[in-house]
Amino acid sequence: MNGDFIYKYLNGGNYDFNAALNIKFETIIKSKTKAKYFEANHTFIKGFGWFTNKFLTPEEVAIIILKRNPKEVALSFIKNNVSPYNVVGRNWIILPTCKNPIISPKKFVRHSFLVFHIHKFIYYCIYWAHKFFKIQIKKPSILRNTELKFLRWYVVELNARAIKFQTDFPEYKYIHLDYSELNSRKKILDIAKTLGLNINQNFIDFIGNRKNATGDRNNDLS
Repeated sequence: MNGDFIYKYLNGGNYDFNAALNIKFETIIKSKTKAKYFEANHTFIKGFGWFTNKFLTPEEVAIIILKRNPKEVALSFIKNNVSPYNVVGRNWIILPTCKNPIISPKKFVRHSFLVFHIHKFIYYCIYWAHKFFKIQIKKPSILRNTELKFLRWYVVELNARAIKFQTDFPEYKYIHLDYSELNSRKKILDIAKTLGLNINQNFIDFIGNRKNATGDRNNDLS
């Protein structure tokens, strides 16, 4: 549930949230009759996760909280062309203009609301110059700097929301995992056992083998 759902939900826009939630959880409920349903992205904590108790019992839910250094996550976003200034960022992350953040973006960027809109405009001027006039312009260092700071804020904001979620919904099962443990066969198998998953040898052999390497990307434009 990304795109307009996330953007309007986080920014207080008009949207038929109930219809979107019904479709989402109908899909989850149908799929869990055949296999375990697993979702590995941030949309849970940004949106639909807060409504889980209306559709599923605590016994049906387990939540893995994956932690990683915020700066490393921010750099990873930039490498994958996720920016608070582009369409990918609008559709997937929490923007610093969101309503009622737990952590104020001003702790990372002074005058964050004004800076965000000015730098977003500059970002798209660079984008349009490339797209329509084939002019290659590097992003100014100040724009790169605020881009990174806003992404670091986003990760910290996610962590704060995860803490609040655990406080609001203590009845769920929580599993805490550090990013460095993803390649630990023992850790992954322990989690699988906790969740009651049947693991075959192919899955065991898969642990620790990276399959989603992105390589170098041109991050100057959206």
